Amino acid sequence: QTRRAVELGVHAAEAEERLLQANAAVTAAETAAQAAGARAEREGAEIARRREEVDRAAAAGRRGREAVERERERVRRERAEAEQEAVLEEAAGAQQDRRDREEMEVARRKLGEERAAAEMERAAAEEERAALAEERASFLARQAEEEEERRVEAEAEADAARWAEEGRRRAEEERRQAEALA
Repeated sequence: QTRRAVELGVHAAEAEERLLQANAAVTAAETAAQAAGARAEREGAEIARRREEVDRAAAAGRRGREAVERERERVRRERAEAEQEAVLEEAAGAQQDRRDREEMEVARRKLGEERAAAEMERAAAEEERAALAEERASFLARQAEEEEERRVEAEAEADAARWAEEGRRRAEEERRQAEALA
């Protein structure tokens, strides 16, 4: 019976030891659980903070994309306006070029007409000069003919006078010879 009591005491002591160990384990588990809970809370707060950062970054990204899209739209609009302006300027330039060409053509025609008129005037003046030259040549030819006629007449007269003088001299000679013979 004493042995039984000792065994029971030993069992009770072992059971108590196990109970103490179990208590310690429970306390440790509770402490670990509390620490884990605190950690979980901290991590939850960190996750929430990170989620907020992610949300803020996403919102900033959305705003950035919207700004980029607005800028892209503005650039597209400006490019379209610039292209339209370039087309209008090109059309205006083409119109101006056409006007300039027409004005140049008119000026060229006018210049051509003026040149033609000047040429005609020059030709008329040349004709007039040629007619004057011809008239002068004709006059000089007539003068030369008259001079020639006068020279021929003068030569003829001189010849006639010479022959007459010679005839007179011969007659005088013959008369003298006749007188000498008589």
